[in-house]
Amino acid sequence: MLLFDGNEVSNMRNSSHLSILAVGILMVTLSLGCGGGGGGGASAPVEYTVSGNVVVPDGVNDAWKNASIRGVATRSDLALTVRAFGKSGSAISGEQRLDDQGCFSFSIPADNDAYIKATNPKGFDFRFHLGFFSEGKTGIVINASSTARAFLNWGHTGWFADLADDDEYLKTIVASISEALGGNRTGSMTEILQAIADNVRDNLDDYETAYHSIVENNSLISSALLAANSDPARLLDAYAYISEQLRSTKSGITISKGNFTSVTSDRYTRYTIRDYSFTPLNVRFTSPTTASVTVSMYLSVSPKTSSEGIAGSYGPVNWVIGWRKEVGGWKVWQDFPYLKSQFNL
Repeated sequence: MLLFDGNEVSNMRNSSHLSILAVGILMVTLSLGCGGGGGGGASAPVEYTVSGNVVVPDGVNDAWKNASIRGVATRSDLALTVRAFGKSGSAISGEQRLDDQGCFSFSIPADNDAYIKATNPKGFDFRFHLGFFSEGKTGIVINASSTARAFLNWGHTGWFADLADDDEYLKTIVASISEALGGNRTGSMTEILQAIADNVRDNLDDYETAYHSIVENNSLISSALLAANSDPARLLDAYAYISEQLRSTKSGITISKGNFTSVTSDRYTRYTIRDYSFTPLNVRFTSPTTASVTVSMYLSVSPKTSSEGIAGSYGPVNWVIGWRKEVGGWKVWQDFPYLKSQFNL
C-alpha cells in the first residue's frame, strides 16, 4: 500500500498537502424520487446529509397505526418519524416527520456505527444500518429487508453482513417482521426482531471464519511490507495476498497487480519505510465471497538518497479496500491504494 509513484516524495514539502477526505462506506444510489443533498466534497464538512424514503409493506395491522385512523394502515397513517442514532445508541440527529411521499433528509456528523430509525408511538421499528459513516448518502431505502440487516449488524464489532434480499437467513428475520406487523406476534417489535437477528448471527459461522481470515491476511501484508526494508524478498509474501484481478472502482483510475508489484518493488530500492500500518476498522461482507474493509492507514517514508527528495508521512486516513475469496483464500481485489492519483494529490 505504498502511496508515492515516480518522484512524488520530493514534492512532500508540507504534510498539509497530503490530506484527503476519508472514505467511509460504500454509496447506495437508488432512484427513489425523493429529494436530498449529498455530502463530501473537497473539504470535509462538520455534518453530512443523508436522505431517502421509507417503504412499508402491505398488510400492516390496525394496532400499529395512529389511533385516530380507521381501516387498513398506510405509511401516512402510521405517523412515522425518522432519526439517526450513533454507535453509543444516542441520537445524532433531530427527529423528522416523514412527508407525504415517505421521504426524509437531514444532516448528521460522522460516526463509527450509525443507523436510521423510523418509528411511531405504537412501537413500529424500521431501520437502515449506515455503519461506518463519514460522507453524504442519498437514495436510502428503509424497508423490511434493511430493517433485518440493521438488527443483524448494528452494535456488533468487527464484521457486518449485507445479506441479499433472497438470502435464507435474511428472509428468516423479514418473516418475523411480517408476522409482527400482521399482528401474529405479540410483544415489543424491537425485542422480537433483535432476538431473531441474534440467533441468525450465531448461525453465520462462515462469515465469522472469513472475517478472521481477512484480518489475518491484512496483517500478513502489512508485516511483510515493513520487513521488506531489510529483506526485499518479503515483498513476495505481500504479493501473495493481492488478487491477479486487482482493480479500481474509482473513475479515471486504473490499477493492476502487475503495475502494483512493479511500482512497489521500485520504491523499496529508493525509499525506506519508517512506519507503516493499515488497521481494519470493520469488515462489511457484500456477499459470502466479497467484503469491503475500512482501514485506518498511516505511512512514513524517507529517501535513501538526497536526490529522491525529503522524508514525509501520510495519514492517518480511512480507506475502503475490497477483498474477495479466491483459490488460495481471501485476497485484496479492489482499490488497494498505491498510486498518487488515487489520492487526488
